[in-house]
Amino acid sequence: MLKRTGLSRGHVWFLVREGRFPEPVHVTERVRAWREDEVSAWIAERLQAHEARLAARQPTEQHVAA
Repeated sequence: MLKRTGLSRGHVWFLVREGRFPEPVHVTERVRAWREDEVSAWIAERLQAHEARLAARQPTEQHVAA
């Protein structure tokens, strides 16, 4: 999961505590894991937000100098 997101372990746990990253599930008493579908959905949401920010920065055809 850390490789998929590019985030550090500490930052992932910070985001979990903030409610901004999926909660892990208990595999055993000492082991937790993240559901792949939830992490994939989180990544997809981040990519969509990034693309929306980029699209908002694009000049409209009316504002492009000829």
